[in-house]
Amino acid sequence: MRQRRRAERQNIYAESRLSKSGNENSEQFRQRLLIWFGAIVAVSLILWLALGTYFSSFRPPRQTVAEVAGQNIQLRDLVPASRIMAAALAASGQQSAIFEPRESLELLVGNKVLSQSVQELGITPPATIDVNAVLARAFQSARLGESSTDGLGELGQSRYSEFLLDLGVNDTDYREYIAGDIMRKSVNEYFKAKVPDEQEAVNLSWIVASSSIDAQKAWTQIIEGQPFEKVASIFNKENYYSNDGGILGWVPRGAFPEFDAQTFEAEKGQIIGPINSSLGFVVLQVNELPANKQISQELHDMLVRRQADDWFTQKTSDLISFVDFDQNDADWLISKLR
Repeated sequence: MRQRRRAERQNIYAESRLSKSGNENSEQFRQRLLIWFGAIVAVSLILWLALGTYFSSFRPPRQTVAEVAGQNIQLRDLVPASRIMAAALAASGQQSAIFEPRESLELLVGNKVLSQSVQELGITPPATIDVNAVLARAFQSARLGESSTDGLGELGQSRYSEFLLDLGVNDTDYREYIAGDIMRKSVNEYFKAKVPDEQEAVNLSWIVASSSIDAQKAWTQIIEGQPFEKVASIFNKENYYSNDGGILGWVPRGAFPEFDAQTFEAEKGQIIGPINSSLGFVVLQVNELPANKQISQELHDMLVRRQADDWFTQKTSDLISFVDFDQNDADWLISKLR
């Protein structure tokens, strides 16, 4: 009997030890699990912070936002152009003007396109001497007897260096900006010489109304016998190309391409419209049939810009591989202006 009790006590003791050992193992497992879980959370947090730093600080300036003729443009390359453009906008005194970050991308892309393309127009890319002449005119003082024909003098160089320091750009960046401006003016002069002052044109008056309803009212009053000029003085909202009576004068082909097909085939005195155009809702009157005429300076300049823009658009299409610029890029760029 005693032996039996002793055996039972031993069994109970063994079971107790096994149970205690199992509990200890279970506790150790839980502790190891907690340690591993904590380590995983810590590593994940470190990786998350590292990725956040990469995407917010390291990656953006090195991000490629465009490729032109095989050359990558990174976001950080836009900072100097943005600072120059923002400063020029502020100096213009236009209170309502707002700097648009994408414009700096368009400027830099445009400069690269021009540098690759202007020679086909017979235009030589600006040399150092050309850029120096622009800098001299800007930073030499005629009032102090400083010549602007021999480049920057000591005082002019001092003013220029201070200007660059205030702007936060270097000499190379600002010279590239000036070179791009010189090329744009050269392209404009090229097409200006190509557009004749006298060409086939039709004499027109128009009403550019603020809405389709106003355009329809204007058309109705004209059809009912009201003089075009009187109606135009009420409804016409455009006064750059036309006068108060809506008279445009002699308009060549291509000045307003949307209207060419109708105006150049119309009868004298014919009323055309209302037309829903890129300018708005337009009613036209043909005053004189097509003839070779001297065109106004405003319309001549319009044709020059249109031809230059068409050429530039084609070159841009040929040379740009891709553009990738979003609001995050714009926000990062704006942060670099502060």
